[in-house]
Amino acid sequence: MADEVKNFKVTIDNISIDVAPGTTILNAARMIGGDVTPPAMCYYSKLQGSGGKCRTCLVEVAAGSTADPRPMPKLVASCRTTVMDGMIVKNITSDKVIDARNGVVEFLLINHPLDCPICDQAGECHLQDLSYDHGKESTRYKFARRTFVREDIGPYIQLHMTRCILCYHCTYVADQITNKRVHGVVDRGDHAAISTYISKAIDNDFSGNMIDVCPVGALTDKTFRFKNRVWFTKPVDAHRNCETPGCCGKATLWLRGDEVFRVTARKDQWGEVQSYDGTLVPLTIIRRKDLQLNGNNVAIVMGYGAYGDPVLTNYFHRSYAMLANKGVVCCFAHVRGGGEKGNNWHLGGMKQSKPNSWKDFNACAEYLIEKGYTSATHLACEGRSAGGILIGRAITERPDLWSCAVPEVGVLNVLRGEYSSHGKSQNDEYGALDNINEFFALMESDALLHIQKGTKYPAMLVATGWDDPRVSSWLCAKFAASAQNATASDKPVLLKVDYNAGHGAGSADKQTILKDRAKKYAFILWQCRFDKANKYD
Repeated sequence: MADEVKNFKVTIDNISIDVAPGTTILNAARMIGGDVTPPAMCYYSKLQGSGGKCRTCLVEVAAGSTADPRPMPKLVASCRTTVMDGMIVKNITSDKVIDARNGVVEFLLINHPLDCPICDQAGECHLQDLSYDHGKESTRYKFARRTFVREDIGPYIQLHMTRCILCYHCTYVADQITNKRVHGVVDRGDHAAISTYISKAIDNDFSGNMIDVCPVGALTDKTFRFKNRVWFTKPVDAHRNCETPGCCGKATLWLRGDEVFRVTARKDQWGEVQSYDGTLVPLTIIRRKDLQLNGNNVAIVMGYGAYGDPVLTNYFHRSYAMLANKGVVCCFAHVRGGGEKGNNWHLGGMKQSKPNSWKDFNACAEYLIEKGYTSATHLACEGRSAGGILIGRAITERPDLWSCAVPEVGVLNVLRGEYSSHGKSQNDEYGALDNINEFFALMESDALLHIQKGTKYPAMLVATGWDDPRVSSWLCAKFAASAQNATASDKPVLLKVDYNAGHGAGSADKQTILKDRAKKYAFILWQCRFDKANKYD
């Protein structure tokens, strides 16, 4: 049996994290997130060989490793430098790094034209963002600027070489996903430029991908030029199951009203979880800075995914901070159906599109396990009201991911919702029984219908209020009874009925509310084996 690979501990801006050997400083910082992460212009995670050219990601290594704690003599490119065990890195805490980054941005802008008002890249240009954070109000450069004539290098691409930062993204795309590259970098030094070979044009099926990966406005789409501004259009993720080898069927449609103005590939983004169809889902993680990412931590994931309501705004409670202080990882999954990314995000989790909600949720669970925040043994989920659809279907579709689930006053039998106390008032969100398409959508969203006998389900605490005017208590009771009868695991499935409560958090008595919350988290910590997980005094 092969020996288990030991992770390396690296500290970036006084925050420690355990990462696999071979991880670059940049990707380790991205795992931490926030301001700790250096900017990057030439690095593209999906392109082999990218990085190391623009130097915007420079960091200071204050200690090389535990074995050799000497600092590195000069700043290093974080996208090209791998971590060592015990390495200490400074990014925003280093004055040298900030000064060097400001200088790099100044150099990038020396020859760059000030044509943002007419550039089609405006609004999604990485150089714009970088110059806002690190640029100077005026230039010190007094010599003639390097300029190039705009040229068409294919039927769909116009090249503005004056804007180019020589990141090589377009050449890497051509090398890695096309049969034959017909363009590259010619000349050297200040005369270096992107160009095609003599009498050649970029006319392959992947020419649009070369435009998509350009971080500035050097390559623009001739079919979209001056048609619309990006901030007037709304991106909608499209997906199809394609059987062609190498085709993922993932694209983004940019719409204004009902009109599609352009189609692009998905952007290279980080800090969000990639769902089953490539959609990037925000995930808020609250944890101690010194938490070890070894898979032994209890994690609780809260979700909602309905009515366009953001989960963090509506359901954050100070108790999560208290749990995090004791070593619990507290997470909020901003799945489709909520409003975190606008109206399209809400529409992407309604009616026939509702499966996106729980698939996004399970993708967040897989991410937490993959990154070492927790494991399936220590992972719990919770959701209230419409979040019951989310929790119920997440655990019935992927019971192996979860150790414990707490749906509170949840819509767990949505197919019978019209016959409950709230009647047809929810049809606009979930669907109506008398619409055949929406009827099948309701069946797919119904957690009760997807319980299968002999399945090892996680522990459950199904909570309901006897006087609930929105989600009738019998909806929750039916689900709990069915899960009790079907589960093949030895984990408890409990039904908690508050005879003095409705759809709210419980009794009007504040102390009772807090006691109920304490009991809920006691159940979660018990079932997620908090005694075997990392915990802090």
